[in-house]
Amino acid sequence: MSIGTGAMVVGVLAIAYGLGFAVLPMDRWSAASRSRYTMWGAGLIGLLAFVLVVVPWVIRET
Repeated sequence: MSIGTGAMVVGVLAIAYGLGFAVLPMDRWSAASRSRYTMWGAGLIGLLAFVLVVVPWVIRET
C-alpha cells in the first residue's frame, strides 16, 4: 500500500468516525461514555495513521 493510499484510508475512516458524532444520539450518553468514544476514536485514528502512513514512509526512506 502506498503512503497516499494509507493517508486516504485514514482520512476516510476519520470522517466516518466523526460522522458518528452527527448521527448517534450523544445527548443520552454519559460524559464518561462520550469521553471514551472520543479518546478511543482518536487513538484508533492515530494508530492507523502510524501503521498506514508513518511506517511505510520510514521503510521507503531507509
